[in-house]
Amino acid sequence: MSQAQPHGKLPSTAELERFVKEKEALIFWTLDGKEHKGILRWFDEVAFALVLNQDDKQAKKHVTLQRHAVIGYGPVKSPI
Repeated sequence: MSQAQPHGKLPSTAELERFVKEKEALIFWTLDGKEHKGILRWFDEVAFALVLNQDDKQAKKHVTLQRHAVIGYGPVKSPI
């Protein structure tokens, strides 16, 4: 079950599976106050793996976020 958060909500498994399948752009907020915008590649009980677009052309960065550090997520309103 999802719970409302100030910057989004906690992810449900079904919703995360849909995001991986549809490659929807998401934003994740972490405890350190950072925002991570990207495509969710995979997730498990301890982590989320994202592909982030970089400012320079087609460069991509792969990031793994620990679940305990994520306070919420939501769809990206503008293109990444």
